[in-house]
Amino acid sequence: MYPLGKDRFLANIASQDKPGPSAKLQWLFFGVAQTMRHMRNGELKTLALPRIGCGIGGLKWDEVEEALKQLEREFGVEVVIYDMPITS
Repeated sequence: MYPLGKDRFLANIASQDKPGPSAKLQWLFFGVAQTMRHMRNGELKTLALPRIGCGIGGLKWDEVEEALKQLEREFGVEVVIYDMPITS
């Protein structure tokens, strides 16, 4: 985790070991859980994420969303999802 000020950090969360549709839900779950543990120790309350692992990584959003909700309940950290606008 990299500090970006008093109450903000940047975390890199790995969901796959190679480019392409190879993301693993268990990697994502572990990485987000570790991030939330760190946040809880620092008393941070909100984690902002994209739909991590669901683009090129190939994970299904409904499965990732359920895992994130489970972690929210477990750690008491709110997850806010940011989507990029789709343009055509």
